[in-house]
Amino acid sequence: MGGGQWLQYNINFREWAAATGLRKWREMNFSIYGRCLSHCLANLNPPPPNARNKNRAWQAKKRSGVCYPWNFDGRCDREDSGTCKFAHSCYYCKGSRRARDCQDKRRRVVK
Repeated sequence: MGGGQWLQYNINFREWAAATGLRKWREMNFSIYGRCLSHCLANLNPPPPNARNKNRAWQAKKRSGVCYPWNFDGRCDREDSGTCKFAHSCYYCKGSRRARDCQDKRRRVVK
């Protein structure tokens, strides 16, 4: 178990042991272990990159009003058709270059 899951197992095991009057501490409760392990495994399997990028892109678009894919991925699927609702300007400085090429990355202009 990684992260804090071992600690969660320890806490849950101690509560269970106190409630049941357990005297043999070397025994393992596989039910508690399985629950803690499943949480650990869920954290090790993040959503696929496309799902993360789409969510991140949607939130950035919502906040900034600029096209996130155009700024950071280098292309916008809606640019050619003219259906992109967001500005194709730099996320950081609002200039004409993409954010990944911007020299002013430290300062974010909010308009």
